[in-house]
Amino acid sequence: AGGRAASAAATTAAARDRGRRAAPSNARLASRPVSGAKTLPQLCAAVQAGASCMGADDWAAAYGALARLYRGCTMQLQDDIGAGAVRAQRQAVRLELVLPAATALHAQVPRLAGHMLPRHASQALWSMSVAHCYERAVFDTLCMRCVDGADDMAPHECAMAMLAFGRLRHYHPELLRLVPQVMLRELGRASPADTSCVLWGYAALRIPGMPCKP
Repeated sequence: AGGRAASAAATTAAARDRGRRAAPSNARLASRPVSGAKTLPQLCAAVQAGASCMGADDWAAAYGALARLYRGCTMQLQDDIGAGAVRAQRQAVRLELVLPAATALHAQVPRLAGHMLPRHASQALWSMSVAHCYERAVFDTLCMRCVDGADDMAPHECAMAMLAFGRLRHYHPELLRLVPQVMLRELGRASPADTSCVLWGYAALRIPGMPCKP
């Protein structure tokens, strides 16, 4: 009897262990509707529902998807209704869909900041600039994640950060100083596209004393 009880207990424990391994994490469950979203309304709804369960990878991917779909939506609006009426429609889309989703993502930054790498943070900076969802505290945190991860920063991350700075016409002094150091350190890995994006960002900022200032 004792042997049968021990065997049954072992079987139950093994089944429980298999169940734990098979059960998807909350982050994986949250990422499924986000990765499957094909339209801006679908994505925004999925982000608001699942942001609190996202890990750093899914969070950055969701923010990037939000920016790309918003940009695509505004371009489609221009084709459909003409440039004259685009501004009001674009503002309505941003306020009703994009801003609530971005707010849900921004709310996760305190929880995720310690897990973010420069690739997550620079992607999010670019997304923030494209989606027009600037928030000072989030911006500063993302920039500092890049600064703190300087040893892991690559030219592409520099390009994303400088594109964001140029679009926002706003920058983070420590990250701005770091970018040329990283670009020089990684010069052999820098693509022409990354280099041109960095130069464009400096030119767009028009900071007094910089070589790009006319």
